[in-house]
Amino acid sequence: MKILPLLLLSSLVACSGSKKTGTSPGISPSEGIDITLAGQVLERSGTNGVSSTIEASAVAVTASYDFNADGVIGDDEKSEATTDAEGRFNLAAKGGKGRTLVVAFQKEGFSPLFKTVLMQDAGSIRLDATLDQLAPVNCVDTICNAADQSVEIRGVAIASGYAKAFNPVDDIDTFPGDFSESNGYLLKSTVFAAFELKDAQGVPIHQLPQGQTAKIRIKIPKDTWNTVADATPGNEQIDVPMYYFDEVKGTWVAEGSGWIEDAGGAKVVPAELTNIQNGSYSGLLFSVAEVSHFSWWNHDQIEQTTCVELVVVNADGTPVPNAKVVVSG
Repeated sequence: MKILPLLLLSSLVACSGSKKTGTSPGISPSEGIDITLAGQVLERSGTNGVSSTIEASAVAVTASYDFNADGVIGDDEKSEATTDAEGRFNLAAKGGKGRTLVVAFQKEGFSPLFKTVLMQDAGSIRLDATLDQLAPVNCVDTICNAADQSVEIRGVAIASGYAKAFNPVDDIDTFPGDFSESNGYLLKSTVFAAFELKDAQGVPIHQLPQGQTAKIRIKIPKDTWNTVADATPGNEQIDVPMYYFDEVKGTWVAEGSGWIEDAGGAKVVPAELTNIQNGSYSGLLFSVAEVSHFSWWNHDQIEQTTCVELVVVNADGTPVPNAKVVVSG
């Protein structure tokens, strides 16, 4: 078989601030297109700044698409596989043309990873993934801290679990989905964190009872202090937008706002913004919010952008379907 190099044909598109409108209507699974997903999953772990990566066996891989648009993934709307001893998997999936297929990689003690695939044409896609080891949480009453001190949870009874904050600069391959939110705007992440928690019966804690919230504190890496901004000027705190990852739709969704605290739990005042942004602030910073559910949480800013429109083609000019392109800078 002749292997042809891939070329990118690009142009700038004036889509700054563009926004999606409406929602995708439901379709029948018979209207979907078939695709084969295959790849290898690795797991990354380490302590004291030293990490190692090995093949990840027994990882649950799930490809799903909400055909009837009811916000729930039914048994007939997903395909599942498990990685072998070498971390390899292969599964047949179905999704809506021009819509997003969500592929989840999950293993106890590791960050759940969600990748999204824009379904265009039937065929095969190579999809590799690397899972990061999470830190176990240690709890006293209803105050829990991740072992690496990057995350704190207050106000909910947690028997066991894992959590960890991630640096958007270093951990880009761990970021769920894409750096965009449900309305189509691009996001500039300050910090994001994964929560995998269980109650005394060993049941995963996702949605808290109605009316109940928990407080989360996520340590902000100094690499991203320059992205901190005050979303609501005029009060005595730095307000920050919060987003959670919708695992059904495969996108980030805005939900409320949080604030910035110092290491002692005091709210940082807006007068410190300049020192935070230029890196001269003395001490640690935390993104804090009241939440009613757990999965992935993200402190973000909306990014005004100009888009780059790309067409991926072979050397003979034939368009290549299902190619994923990452643009940075």
